[in-house]
Amino acid sequence: MKKIPKEYQYEGGIIGRNTRGTINELLVASDLLKKGFEVFRAECPTCSCDLVILSNLKPYRVEVKTGWKTQGEIHVSKGLDFTKFDILAIVFDGVIRYEPKLPF
Repeated sequence: MKKIPKEYQYEGGIIGRNTRGTINELLVASDLLKKGFEVFRAECPTCSCDLVILSNLKPYRVEVKTGWKTQGEIHVSKGLDFTKFDILAIVFDGVIRYEPKLPF
C-alpha cells in the first residue's frame, strides 16, 4: 500500500482519491497559466483528457496523474491510453513533471 503524502492529509483524515485528482488538475492548470498558456479544463470526469492548452494557437491535450516515488523512480497508475493525450503531467511530492517537456 502506498503511503499518503502529507499534502493529502488533514486534521480530519485523508483527502479522497477523486479530490486529490481534482486538486492536482487545478495545480497543473495554475502552473500552466503561470507559464503563459491558455488553459481549458474538462467539465465532465469522463472526458478523454483533463486539460487542453494552446501554444501558438496549437492545441495540446494534457492528462494529469498523481505519481509516487520509490527508489528514485516516479510511478503512475498503469493502463494509460497514450492516444488520448499529448502531454502527461505527473504531480508528486509537490512537484509537477511534464512528459514530454512543454511546448514553447
